[in-house]
Amino acid sequence: MMTRYDHICLTVGDLDRSIAFYERYFGLKVVRRDAPHKGAVVESMTGVAGGELLAAFLTDGRFVLELTQFTAGQGARTTGSPANEVGSPHIGFACDDVRAIHAKWSVEGVRFHADPIVSRTRNTWSVMMSDPDGILIELREGPALTPEQFALAGA
Repeated sequence: MMTRYDHICLTVGDLDRSIAFYERYFGLKVVRRDAPHKGAVVESMTGVAGGELLAAFLTDGRFVLELTQFTAGQGARTTGSPANEVGSPHIGFACDDVRAIHAKWSVEGVRFHADPIVSRTRNTWSVMMSDPDGILIELREGPALTPEQFALAGA
């Protein structure tokens, strides 16, 4: 039985660029930045022969985001993570004002997929955006929901 949520890990193309992005836009802080990992441990944990990686752990005190950058054994670089691609993740963040954030960050060059929309079933505003590597991020504004309420509310 699982005892708690632990973390999510995203593979990025440029660790420093991604750290700066998640610090600036989501208020996450680096709590640990590892020396380069290589050898049998990396190979056994990732399944990547000859893999070497850098890792950083960011948090806001409730959410832990691990970012890794392969420096050897890199996979193919994608042009983004289309939502219909099997295995494509997205991260969801709750916020106070989706429309204001969309307006401000759009001017700063953050890539949004569309204008914010309102959900009829949840009475919430949401918008999809991408991080510098094309990883999808959903911003959601609305009442705080328990995990069960969130799952049952529908789209």
